Amino acid sequence: MSRPDRSIRIIGLLSLLFSSLTLSGCSHDPAQQPIQPRPPKQISSPALALLSYAHRLAETTPSGREEAVRAARHQVRDKPDATSYAYLALALGTPHQHLYTPDEAARYAQLALDAENAPWDTVARQYLSDYARLYSELTELQDDDDEQRINDLKQRLEKAQRKLKALSNLENRLDNVENSP
Repeated sequence: MSRPDRSIRIIGLLSLLFSSLTLSGCSHDPAQQPIQPRPPKQISSPALALLSYAHRLAETTPSGREEAVRAARHQVRDKPDATSYAYLALALGTPHQHLYTPDEAARYAQLALDAENAPWDTVARQYLSDYARLYSELTELQDDDDEQRINDLKQRLEKAQRKLKALSNLENRLDNVENSP
């Protein structure tokens, strides 16, 4: 075999090898290939199921979120377990709805963590723990804001009452001046 024939043959074999590696996925540019979502039956972590549910809640309408809260409450009444508590926590904690209650979201997330036979892996346990903690903190901040607003309103009311009392005293004096001989 002559040298040029051998070179062409090697180049052909290398091209074939490279194209087969490229087609099999061994050589790829991750920036050019789209990320493929895992089908639902391949979701192995309970955390992924919780995140998927939270995503669906975020994507739906306010009335859809309210219906999800009602359905989750019904599920808790029918079958109170860790999973139903977690779904109710997520539904209650989804904002932009009339049934949004962060304190209840925190409480049910904690119930989901504390329930017997909870199916949570480490990631799901961390997610629910963070969820409970953050919604508890949010509730405390709202309570602090409410206290501050109440204190401000009390101060404004006291100031208004002092002004009314001063006006009343001034009016009484004027009446006394007008009625005196």
